[in-house]
Amino acid sequence: MEQEVSLASAKASLSELTRTVEREHARVHITKHGHRSAVLLAEADLEALMDTIEELSDVESVRAIAAGRDHEWSEADVATQDEAVALVRRDR
Repeated sequence: MEQEVSLASAKASLSELTRTVEREHARVHITKHGHRSAVLLAEADLEALMDTIEELSDVESVRAIAAGRDHEWSEADVATQDEAVALVRRDR
């Protein structure tokens, strides 16, 4: 969900906007003089965005993503839930 509010409205309802952004993963565009000037978004969404930027800034990661996209996946490539849990536990 996206919405646009004036700076004056954002000031008056910052607590509610913050709850909405966090709960609904919404973005609130704040305007000054009718033009978008800032965005309010949840911390978790910012972290995910920054992680994505970091991942896509790494050449090896991009190559791995491209190789995975081009791979012909079969049912044998899919781990069961038990296999996935075992892999996660092994990495700790």
